[in-house]
Amino acid sequence: MEIEADYQGVIQRIYNDKSNHNSSMVAFAHGDVIGINSAFRGQMELEDSISKIKGDSIIQVFRRGRKINIEIAPFYRQAIKKEIENKNKR
Repeated sequence: MEIEADYQGVIQRIYNDKSNHNSSMVAFAHGDVIGINSAFRGQMELEDSISKIKGDSIIQVFRRGRKINIEIAPFYRQAIKKEIENKNKR
C-alpha cells in the first residue's frame, strides 16, 4: 500500500493518532494528513518538505537545501522476510 501512496507538502505536525490505534501521522501545512510508517517518521522533521510519487519506493525529504531519500522497499522486504522466518519457526 505504501508504494501506491501519493503525497507532497510541508510538514506542519508529526504525531501519533490515539484514536486510530496510535498510528503515526503527518499533517501538512496545506491541510492534508497522511499515515506514515513509524520507521520512516524518525527521518522527518517539522518544516521538511516531503514528496512521494505513486508507484515509487522513495520518499524524498527536502531540508534546508538538502535532499534525503528514504527507501521504503528494503524496509518492507526485510519485514516480510522476518515474518516468513517467524512462521517457519512455528
